[in-house]
This record gives sequence, C-alpha cells and structure tokens, in this order.
Amino acid sequence: MQLTWQLVDELDDICQTRNGQINDGDTMMWQTLYFNTYMLHELRIVMEEGQDLVNVNQSVAILYDN
Repeated sequence: MQLTWQLVDELDDICQTRNGQINDGDTMMWQTLYFNTYMLHELRIVMEEGQDLVNVNQSVAILYDN
C-alpha cells in the first residue's frame, strides 16, 4: 500500500511530507527536523491507493535540545 505522511500547519499548508510503500505487518519510520513550530500542526496519513482496512499505530516524539 502506498501512503503519504503530511505535517500540516493551521493554514492548511503542507510543511513536510514523506511517501512510502508499506506491506502487511511492516513498520515504517519517519525522522525529520522541522523548525517552524510556533503554529499548531496536524499529522495526516493519506492512503494513495486501494480500499484496504488499515490499522495505524503511531507515536510522535518532540525533542528539544537545550
């Protein structure tokens, strides 16, 4: 299945995106740096093809360097 992850700000602008192919039982990771964090953001996952039922288990970690 082809998926797209999008990091979208309050103005509905896509700030970052990542495409990936994932198969049943696979795990995919996206590590990124993003500096424009003064607005609220939403993480969206878009299925590009198919009508399969998909379970998404995700975690988001935001790390700040002092």
